[in-house]
Amino acid sequence: MRYLRFTIPILLLAAFFLPSSSVLANQSVIDSLKTQLQFVKNDTQKVLLQCELAFWYNRSSGEDPREMLAEALETSKKTNFKKGMALAWVQLGVFEARNGAFDAAENHYLRAIKVRKELRDYAGISSILGNLGALKKRQGDYLSAQDYNQYALALYRHLGDSASVARMSSQLCILHRTLGNYTISLEYGFLSLGIHTHQSPQDSAEIGKAYAVVGMTFEYMGENERADSVYHIAKECFEHSHNIRELANTLNNLGNVQEFNADYAAALDYYQQCHALRKTMIDTLETAKVIQNIARIHIRTRAFDNANAELQEALNLLAGTEDSLQIALVKVDLAEVSIWEGRPQKAIDLLLQLRPLLDTMAEPSLRIYCRELLSLAHAGIQNWDASLQWNIAALQLRQPLEKRMLGAVYLYDQYQYAERARERSEARQKITEGDLKFQKERSQRLLAIAVGLFILLILIVFLALQRIQLLKNKRHAVEHKYRLEMKEREVERLEQDKKVQFLQISLEVEDRERSRIAHDLHDRVGAQIGAFKHLFGQLRDDFAAASPTFSTSFERLNAELEALMADVRAVSHDLESPTLKAFGLVAALNGFKDMFAKSPDLDFELDVHGLEERLPRKTEQHIYLILKELFSNALNRGKASQFSIQLLKTQNQLTVIVEDNGIGFDPKAAGESAGLGLQSIENRVQYMHGTLIIDSAIGRGTIVTIEIPLLQEVK
Repeated sequence: MRYLRFTIPILLLAAFFLPSSSVLANQSVIDSLKTQLQFVKNDTQKVLLQCELAFWYNRSSGEDPREMLAEALETSKKTNFKKGMALAWVQLGVFEARNGAFDAAENHYLRAIKVRKELRDYAGISSILGNLGALKKRQGDYLSAQDYNQYALALYRHLGDSASVARMSSQLCILHRTLGNYTISLEYGFLSLGIHTHQSPQDSAEIGKAYAVVGMTFEYMGENERADSVYHIAKECFEHSHNIRELANTLNNLGNVQEFNADYAAALDYYQQCHALRKTMIDTLETAKVIQNIARIHIRTRAFDNANAELQEALNLLAGTEDSLQIALVKVDLAEVSIWEGRPQKAIDLLLQLRPLLDTMAEPSLRIYCRELLSLAHAGIQNWDASLQWNIAALQLRQPLEKRMLGAVYLYDQYQYAERARERSEARQKITEGDLKFQKERSQRLLAIAVGLFILLILIVFLALQRIQLLKNKRHAVEHKYRLEMKEREVERLEQDKKVQFLQISLEVEDRERSRIAHDLHDRVGAQIGAFKHLFGQLRDDFAAASPTFSTSFERLNAELEALMADVRAVSHDLESPTLKAFGLVAALNGFKDMFAKSPDLDFELDVHGLEERLPRKTEQHIYLILKELFSNALNRGKASQFSIQLLKTQNQLTVIVEDNGIGFDPKAAGESAGLGLQSIENRVQYMHGTLIIDSAIGRGTIVTIEIPLLQEVK
């Protein structure tokens, strides 16, 4: 609000020049097209120019383009120019729709669709379907409008036109809101908002329109706090984009919210800001609407003279239009003023005249409002039976199906009240004239009290129904949020299961390949080297006499073969320890320790507790490979001279602590660029559903803690 005093004047100043410049621009285009049309000779180009000129006529509410479009149609039919035929039918439809000839407009649009189907012009078909949806909406046929817009949305999705998908989603949001389908309305509104906010570059005006559509749905649902918050976001978007028309609409909507909250001063402020913007635009209908809103605030604050003046001004503006529905709405407010000013019969005559037109609207609120005013007006002339009937009719429209029982009880009470009123009327006819005067005065007092109680009861029922609907909407919102959270959790669980399954397969493949290579080295390569050594030994006696140095060379080669066989055996055992397979993890680690026990450069410690029985086979294999990898990292990369392993087994858990005095490393940096060794350790720990903690820093060694649950064997 504090920036509005600077923003609004600037926008007003800019808007003052916009209408004239826009009109001049339109006229310039029209004059240019007319000049081109005089010199063009080609039939196809002439048809296209005629259709484009008709488009600008329709846009600027200029000349009647029907004669020119009829010529374009005739030329297109003679030359079989289908594109020209489609364009001409569309512009004829736009002209008829603008002038209120809805049936003719629909017929022209359908002919254009037929031609574009022959051309397989799906983008053009989608555009015409949108026009048909707007046409049906103006007629009040919201279900047909919904169908046309739904077809257009499906085609735009097929074409991949995200901007048009967002536009159609906004239209469907409005239609479902009008029909009372608020959940579906919000789904389409959020779809449009999501498309606009993820486009690059972002269009703040389109984002603001999407927010405004969502805010109006919240307003219809009675979620005024959310509506107010969303409208303020839309207002900021329109101020940023200098979109005066949409800013005026949003200010009007903010006024509606404040009026519903009974903050009439704030509502009047918003309406007056909107009116200030409307006066700068050539938009008689919207200006009349905001004047009607200002008059409604005057009615609420009992300033009836001001209300009458504002409503008469709105009627004067609407006199030059053909919008009979908006004129009827202004007259309904005039009828309410007449009731409050003590002229109920005038209000009854006016409302009965307007009711057939109001009953054609899809929105039930205006039909209910009309019946409630008729009830109050008949009460004003003391026609209690008619007042009761109109009030019952209003309640029947207001109450949803699940509240019929409450409505039936209320109607029963009202009929009982009417029956008692008839009994009193019959009793009054039997008393004397002197008693009649006294009874009449008394009855008037009682009726005044009854009317007050009756109105109070209506307000209580209305507030109760509103509260029930609000709680129901909140419950639906909570249920919807819960379902979304459950779906997200299910997706996370499935992703985790897939990850574990992939990890299991990769580790099994790695272990099988390790076992295969170990067996091949031991059984095949080792055997071949042994056979070669045996054959080489047989040659010793044959060649010993031939060369005095042969014996020395043979011994050297034989030693190399022995070393090669030892290396092959060591690599084979390193890949798959036969001790681990035959005797278990503790025996394999003891053998590993013994291998380095005599080394003066390495202090190797092994401390085992609670491992009297063997662990599951796969668990032992994974832990053995993890410890070997940690030992290799400590010696080769960490340059450690001390290395210790501690194994502690409890009933349900195995704890492994590995410590060295090497040069250490940065675990965070190592995690961002993890090598195969560290990644293999993490994968095996994760596969065993365990936890891995690495405590290390450069210059102070490394401590690795692993905790493995032992509830069941890892398969």
